[in-house]
Amino acid sequence: MVAHTSAGTILYIGTTQDDMLTDNYVPVGEIITIPEFGRQYTTVKYNPIATRGTQKFKGSFDDGTLAVKMAKVSSDAGQQVVLKAVDKDFFYNIKILANDKSPPAGLDTVAITAATPGVVSWPAHGFPIGTAVSFTGVLPSPLVDGTTYFVTAPTADNFELALSYVDAVAGVAIDTSTGVAATGVIGMSEPSNTTQYFKAMIASYTTIYDQVDAVTQSTMNVEIMSGSINEIPHLP
Repeated sequence: MVAHTSAGTILYIGTTQDDMLTDNYVPVGEIITIPEFGRQYTTVKYNPIATRGTQKFKGSFDDGTLAVKMAKVSSDAGQQVVLKAVDKDFFYNIKILANDKSPPAGLDTVAITAATPGVVSWPAHGFPIGTAVSFTGVLPSPLVDGTTYFVTAPTADNFELALSYVDAVAGVAIDTSTGVAATGVIGMSEPSNTTQYFKAMIASYTTIYDQVDAVTQSTMNVEIMSGSINEIPHLP
């Protein structure tokens, strides 16, 4: 486990399409800070007069609001999309790509069955659901060398493969029964970054001229659709 700095983190804005993972994203340039966000629950309280102790329950949740500050660059393609999105009532796809890619750990020898579904045998792999993986070698159909798949149904030494992160979470695995089992496959995923996806309304996009010794800034207020945050952990 290695900690990483925020340096190199990139925020992207996409379109209003339903599938966040397959959207076409544009980086929003010159971002200075991405503040805290994430799920927070309302605490519901009441006080029974007999016992006098405050009783607490978990109520509704809110995935938060982001006030993203950036140096104002009117020619930046991402900032132009944000400016147009302010006057729209729709939810836009947002992607945050962390700079936490680890160096390659080398290649591992794995086996992939031809079955319904196909099972990858990778001793002590340590991959959680939704991890992006790819393989190099002769693979059972319909798997393709170098294509990104997603881990589903992981156990200590095995896992199945899904076509998308959404399928991985839902447990929809790929059927490899029409192919030929691959043993001694050389497989190692390219290192990847942690990626967070969510849908959000662009509630405001303001300009800050501030002081003489400061760049002109903009603040983008992003209202996150509660329940839309998906995080794909980095690999390895």
